[in-house]
Amino acid sequence: MTHTKRIRQLFEELLGPRASRLAGERSAVETIERLAEVLTQRFDPETAYEIAFHLSDWNSDAAFITAMHLFPERFTEDEIADGVDAFLIHAPNHIAAAAQLARHPVRDIFEVKVRFHVEADDWHAGGSIITAEEKLRMIQETLENSGPIIVQHWHYRGSAAPDRRVFSEYDEFLNWLRQETVAGDAVDVWSWEAVCRPENQLVEGKCPDEQGRVPRRGAY
Repeated sequence: MTHTKRIRQLFEELLGPRASRLAGERSAVETIERLAEVLTQRFDPETAYEIAFHLSDWNSDAAFITAMHLFPERFTEDEIADGVDAFLIHAPNHIAAAAQLARHPVRDIFEVKVRFHVEADDWHAGGSIITAEEKLRMIQETLENSGPIIVQHWHYRGSAAPDRRVFSEYDEFLNWLRQETVAGDAVDVWSWEAVCRPENQLVEGKCPDEQGRVPRRGAY
């Protein structure tokens, strides 16, 4: 028996005719419409529909995982292997797309260096590489001789605003670079000393007390 037939058998025992909604060949119209209806309160209609679609198009894969939680003993080893492959080939791409559209970009929190490539983005050798020896040496020399650096981190295909950090130690920066970035991310680096100068200041001021007073003098 294939893993899909096993899933159908199990859910027909539990749900009767409604089990057909979990069939991979069936479009999850009802689910998509209901999710989109709710999501339009937070997103424009087109984005809401796209998120709903990506959360619903892997119904048979979701059914496999649910069935494994409920009846792991009723699957053969071959059925489990096929179900796992089917899930991992199909579902993660939809989940990642939904997360990015909803402004929750997928990050590598388990530090397995998850990477993906969109070939249309023209991946090529010889581009600007943040880990190039000369660039890391320049960053290290700036941190050791001039002071902190300002880092702006753009997430590849992340559908999110960049993160910004300030680093004072080279090892701290290297650890961040290894753990928090993935292939395709863009990193901009500035010297604090060169950028944060009085002539570039947007505004300045002191924090007042409850009477609106600030000190003329004082150690800082």
